[in-house]
Amino acid sequence: MFDPKLIPTVLVVDDIDINRLSLEEILKDEYQILTAENGKKALEALQTTTLPKIILLDVLMPEMSGRRCSKS
Repeated sequence: MFDPKLIPTVLVVDDIDINRLSLEEILKDEYQILTAENGKKALEALQTTTLPKIILLDVLMPEMSGRRCSKS
């Protein structure tokens, strides 16, 4: 029986829509995908969900860079 809790989660953070959509398409068959369009929303997502196994984080984003987000 399929148990979604056993599928690893990936958080994709990128301000460019096509980048998020492309990564989601590539990873969707093997991972649960969470997406965020900026660092602030990524941090909010981390407060409300189970921690992902990996975060794919764009470093150059407006408002809050990936570097700043990862140091918070």
